[in-house]
Amino acid sequence: MSQDHIYILSYGIDPYRDISLRTLEILQQCSEVYVVRSNLHLASFLQTNKINYKDITYIYLEGKRRIEVYENIAQFLIQRAAPNKTIAYLTYGDPMLFELPTQLILVAAKELGLSVKVIPALSFIDTILASLQISIGTEGLAVYEATSLVKKEMKIDNRVHCLVAQVGAFNSIEVSRSVSISSTNLSLLVDYLRCFYPPHHLLRLCHGDEGDQEIASVETPLCLMTMFSEGINYTTTLYIPPLRKINN
Repeated sequence: MSQDHIYILSYGIDPYRDISLRTLEILQQCSEVYVVRSNLHLASFLQTNKINYKDITYIYLEGKRRIEVYENIAQFLIQRAAPNKTIAYLTYGDPMLFELPTQLILVAAKELGLSVKVIPALSFIDTILASLQISIGTEGLAVYEATSLVKKEMKIDNRVHCLVAQVGAFNSIEVSRSVSISSTNLSLLVDYLRCFYPPHHLLRLCHGDEGDQEIASVETPLCLMTMFSEGINYTTTLYIPPLRKINN
């Protein structure tokens, strides 16, 4: 193993079955491993492979400001890094996709002269594309975080496939893993999307529980999306197909 002080790793979508051989080798060589969103299957896998780990999911407190939670995770890990040992942060999905603690760790580590290595992993994007059998090919793919999309007034190219992630957390600053999005907040998102798509454009609400690569999806016209607010939570991603084909 190189002289990296912090490894940022992931167990993918399905805890332990998505862990790559490369990730497993790194985990087995780290002095300390810190895990978020663990479950019994992942815990058993880590124990079987004699990996010294600690579950820090307790830092994710319901109702607490998300930015504060992410800063606490980053600070916790940075404080445990040292020149004479290598630690690992094991998270869900791909560690570079919608994982703010990764960005915070990278910034803090650079200021402190600590070396960080990020290892890619299976993400929600992979599972949605596979589940819906979407080949992006020449049409392209755009991925947005719901709140940033609207607040920053990002422009959507409706000629390409589009994924809008974290729909259930739209316009919310607090950690909420169980509460559905309010119809008021969902209406704000729908109104913004109607700037780029006609009201009857069909889209899919994709729901995927952690630990399950099978994506449950519901098709609905954009104008009726608010009817599904009760079923939209932090695992929900919106897939919007292209409005028109790109000419070759």
